[in-house]
Amino acid sequence: MMPWISGVKDSTVTPCDQPHDAETTANVVMPEGLADDRGMNKALLELCAPSFHAVQQQKNGTDLYNNSPIVPLTKYYQQGYRDVSCTVTVSNQQPDRKMTAPLH
Repeated sequence: MMPWISGVKDSTVTPCDQPHDAETTANVVMPEGLADDRGMNKALLELCAPSFHAVQQQKNGTDLYNNSPIVPLTKYYQQGYRDVSCTVTVSNQQPDRKMTAPLH
């Protein structure tokens, strides 16, 4: 969640045994010195890769899930926002795109 963008002050936590859209697998800090969206996306995908691969291994290496990190906009990164969340979503190849149990 990025309250400085959305204006959201409180987040709603959904229990993992109820339908939900995504699950946070890690929280990471973006490195200094990134100059554009492309560099930020690349860095974030690399930072989130270990937690995403752990989910894939727990689920027998299937492609049921997507690595879907929450990327800050460049202007917020340039203002010093570096904390980001690594999230996993259900692949669009699945008929029901909701998760109904914890990933691990």
